[in-house]
Amino acid sequence: MDFTGKALPLTANDIEIISGYLGCQIAALHAIIIVETIGEGFGSDNRPIILFEPHIFYSELTVPSERQRASREGLAYPKWGTKPYPTTQKQRYIYLEQAIEINETAALSSCSWGIGQVLGLNYKICGFDTVNDFVNAMMYSTGSQLYAMARFIAADHLQVYLRNLAWAEFARRYNGPAYASNHYDTKLKSAYDRLPAAEKITPKIPTQGELLSILKN
Repeated sequence: MDFTGKALPLTANDIEIISGYLGCQIAALHAIIIVETIGEGFGSDNRPIILFEPHIFYSELTVPSERQRASREGLAYPKWGTKPYPTTQKQRYIYLEQAIEINETAALSSCSWGIGQVLGLNYKICGFDTVNDFVNAMMYSTGSQLYAMARFIAADHLQVYLRNLAWAEFARRYNGPAYASNHYDTKLKSAYDRLPAAEKITPKIPTQGELLSILKN
C-alpha cells in the first residue's frame, strides 16, 4: 500500500454536517478542531498524517512468533515511551510498512490516523466494518477523518458536553484527568469565544445519506 488517496480538504459543509450529527454548535466543533487536532489531515505527499504506536502493535500481535519478530526489529515493545517516536512522516510510514509485513491488520490498527489521530483499532466504533475500510476513508478526505473523530466522540457520549459548552467536562473525558495542567478547557473556551456569531448555531440533524456522503469516493 502506498496510502495515497484523494486527500480532499475539509469543507464548511463537512463541519456543518458533523456538527449536526453531534447536535452541537458549529463553533463548538470548530473549537475542537482548533485545539484538539493536529490541524492537518494530510502531508505534502497526500498521505494521511500518522503516528505508528509500537506499544499498541505489541498488544495487537497475538501470535508469539510475530510479536518476537516485531520486537527484534524494534517495531513493538510492551510499554509506551520505551523509545522516541520518529519525527518525520517518511520514517513513520517506513515503520508502518515494515509492520505490515508482519501482520497487516495489527499494523493498521496500531496507527493513529489523520486530523483527529484516531487509532485504527477503533474502526468499529467509528462506523467501519474493517480496519482497511477505515484506512481507505482516512486516505479519502479530511472530512472522513473528522467523521471518524466525531463517531469516536459520540461513542464516549461526549457530545453532551459540547452541546452545553461544558469545556472542562469535555476536556477531562477527552484528554484525561491531567487536562487542567495543559489548560485544554481554557484553550477550548478561548477558541470558541473567538469564533464568529454566525457559527454559534446548531445545524439540523443530517440524514444518514448526508452523513455518509462525507465518506463517498
